[in-house]
Amino acid sequence: MKNLKAIVLFIMIIALVLGFFYYISNIKERSSSEEAVRASRVTETLMRNLDARYPPTPKEVVRFFAEITQCLYNEDYTDQDFNELGMQLYRLYDDELAENNPWEEYVKELRLDIDSYRNREFTISSFLVSSATDVAYFQDDGFEYASLHCLFTLRKGTDLYQLDHQFLLRRGENGRWKILGWQKEEPEI
Repeated sequence: MKNLKAIVLFIMIIALVLGFFYYISNIKERSSSEEAVRASRVTETLMRNLDARYPPTPKEVVRFFAEITQCLYNEDYTDQDFNELGMQLYRLYDDELAENNPWEEYVKELRLDIDSYRNREFTISSFLVSSATDVAYFQDDGFEYASLHCLFTLRKGTDLYQLDHQFLLRRGENGRWKILGWQKEEPEI
């Protein structure tokens, strides 16, 4: 009887040890697969060739802007990736906006803004770009313009905040829509 109890106890200890090792190995596999997904988001965004596949509509330009922004504010990346992501955003800007925001100053301000959000533990959980029917088109001084909204949802813990951005885009000589500017309506957070 004592031998039977000892055998059962020994089997239970072995089962617990094996279960513990299985649990630990699964955690490592899960975290490495989550890191791979994050890395692939950065890589996918960086691999988009804007010369060959520039977004064809104002809505798609703003959608790509939002995807890059979400990547910048949420993901982990190297300094080189940060500069390349920033350059992807910068390439969506109209020449006038780029002239008013020289690259060196733009990158510094972008880094400060991202650091501010991260220090306050905010992430961009989602975004919603206006539907194609909600894009307002107009002409002025021989240029075509488009105005549309993008609603970013920020998360801090369990709290959600919405930031409404109204974008103004201008069609360039090459037919590409470029971001001329935007206005934010931020709630107090």
